[in-house]
Amino acid sequence: MDLDLRHLRYFKVLAETLHFGAAATRLGIEQPALSHAIKRLEQVLGVQLLNRSSRHVSLTIAGAEFLAEASQIIVAADQAVEKARKQARHRPDTLVIGSLAMSVLKIVPDIIERYRVIYPDTKVRIFECSIEDQINGLRDNTIDVGFMRTPPIFECHDLEFLEVESFRAGMVAVPTGSPLSMRKSLQLADLKSEPLVLYPYEEAPDAVTSLRKACHAEGFEPNVVLEGNSMFVILALVARGLGSSIFFDTRPVVDSPGITFIPLEEKQARGSMAALAWRRERLSPLREDFIKVTRKYVAEVHPAGLHPT
Repeated sequence: MDLDLRHLRYFKVLAETLHFGAAATRLGIEQPALSHAIKRLEQVLGVQLLNRSSRHVSLTIAGAEFLAEASQIIVAADQAVEKARKQARHRPDTLVIGSLAMSVLKIVPDIIERYRVIYPDTKVRIFECSIEDQINGLRDNTIDVGFMRTPPIFECHDLEFLEVESFRAGMVAVPTGSPLSMRKSLQLADLKSEPLVLYPYEEAPDAVTSLRKACHAEGFEPNVVLEGNSMFVILALVARGLGSSIFFDTRPVVDSPGITFIPLEEKQARGSMAALAWRRERLSPLREDFIKVTRKYVAEVHPAGLHPT
């Protein structure tokens, strides 16, 4: 049995009006076409749905039963169509971003500001997390995009990267009151005997490697006594007088009592590239839009390209 959903709709309207002319008008079709459709429906079902006379139309018992079932079928069909259409145009309303603290303070706000101008209805959630956590989050779909340093030491063949900023060693954080805190500027060699608090190699392999090479060029091995995977952890350790640290480009944009920031005279230590990362196989319209905004940001801020030398 092959039922035509259109015929069910015709029958429902006719059952509601019990008048072929009125039903045809509501449906926007000619009355003969409606009569033919109802007869065809009765033939397919093998039952009489209507009692007809020249003056009166009424439902048979079978017609009344069928009306209830047909109405449910029509509602279910309409709901299925609407769900399919919603899915086709579905746009998640929340973008989840993972980021290193350094990127949050320097890069991400600028990009998000631009993104929000274009997509004001999209909510944005930002979580500070390590590179490893970002990679895992991208793979298990708990975050949409991530801002991390590159190149990461983990296998990332399934990820795409868009470089957005380069960083160099440029500012030394020292405990306030220490001998170095009295200086107006520092050279890398001044840190020869200084205990250092740095990111672990796993978090910033390129930056740590470059810093070590720069120190070796000055004739010493950096005295790394503590490591912290968060900028805030590192600052807390420096504030307690447990060591000094080297930051990139400028001082962190946070209130840091107990810490004095002193510029590094020569920027010998090449830093790392900060990049936007996403899962290659899981591009959604939401992520694509954010990537486009980020690409435009990079092109405008770095028209000559990124040169982390």
